[in-house]
Amino acid sequence: TPHSPNATRRLLSSPGLEPNHSSAPHKFVKKCKVYMYNFGSPRVGNGSFAQLFNKVVPCSYRVVVDGDIVTGLPPSKYRHVGTQILIDSVGAGSIIIDPSFVERWLRTTMKSSVAVHSLLVYRKGLIGIKLAAEFLRSSGKAHLDPLRLVLTSNKDFVKQVDAVEDENMSITERRTASINV
Repeated sequence: TPHSPNATRRLLSSPGLEPNHSSAPHKFVKKCKVYMYNFGSPRVGNGSFAQLFNKVVPCSYRVVVDGDIVTGLPPSKYRHVGTQILIDSVGAGSIIIDPSFVERWLRTTMKSSVAVHSLLVYRKGLIGIKLAAEFLRSSGKAHLDPLRLVLTSNKDFVKQVDAVEDENMSITERRTASINV
C-alpha cells in the first residue's frame, strides 16, 4: 500500500508486467488473486500500459484525496490505472468509488494543493471513513445519509476526528523535531 513515488514503483513492479512475462501458466504454480491499493499516485503510463495493467491486475484501486494536485500529474498522454476511490480531506467520512465525470467536477473543479498530498491528510480521510462506517454499522442506520446522520446525532464522531487531527499534529511535530536535531 504505497504512497506517491513508492506507489509508482509498486505499480510498475506488479506481477505480470515484467518485460519477459509469459501468459502461459506454470505447471506447479498456484494462481492467486492480486489486489493493488495505492495512495496519491500520479499517472504512470500511456493508454496501452493502463489497459494492460487493468487486464493483468483487475482488482487495483487508487485512493485519491479530493484536491490532491499530485494525482493530476503529469498532464498529457499519461493515464491512471485501477479504480479511483475519492475521499475527502477533512475526515468527514465522505467516499466516492469510481466517481463519474460530474461527481469529480462537483467535488473539486481544480487540483489545488500539494499540502493535500500529505500522508497525514490521507490518513485523516481514511480514519473518517472508518469511523463513519463503524457508527452506521453500530446504529443500524446504514441506509440513511451517513454524513448528515453522523454529524447530527453523534458528537463523539467529531471528537474522534479532532483526536486524529491532534495525533497528526503530534506526528508532524515529532518529525520536525527529529529533522532539527
